[in-house]
Amino acid sequence: MSLKEVQIEIIELLAKHERALSQLYKEYAKKFLDEKDFWSKLSAEEIGHANWVQRLHSKIKEGSVYFKEDRFNKEAMKTSLRYLNNQLSKAQMQEMSLMKALSTARDLENGLIEKKFFEVFEGDSAELKQILLNLAAATKEHLSRIQKAWNRNK
Repeated sequence: MSLKEVQIEIIELLAKHERALSQLYKEYAKKFLDEKDFWSKLSAEEIGHANWVQRLHSKIKEGSVYFKEDRFNKEAMKTSLRYLNNQLSKAQMQEMSLMKALSTARDLENGLIEKKFFEVFEGDSAELKQILLNLAAATKEHLSRIQKAWNRNK
């Protein structure tokens, strides 16, 4: 697999992860009607994040955005995506408390930060750096809002 193909696969995984987060938050919006606006806003913002990442796809193809092959831990992303999809299945099939949903969301957003998926490295192209900085800031902001909701509801 060429470096460009690896980069495209990674970008697709990141975008898929953001879309899956959106789906989970949309499911929570259906389950917790008192908090529907909270979850719906998070869900919509995750779609925006996926769109930011998806913009990189064509830029990588044309060669204007680049990063090192080992820049992202592909297996960590796949593991996180499996966990996320498992949580979505649970949310669709089981009853759960608001605190459980908030805890799961908090863990997922925090995991993105801890795994440093959005950390900027030397050698990253300017556009990649900007998108990663935006994603890092947005993820931290989501974590803050989720933590505040968690604290209100505990």
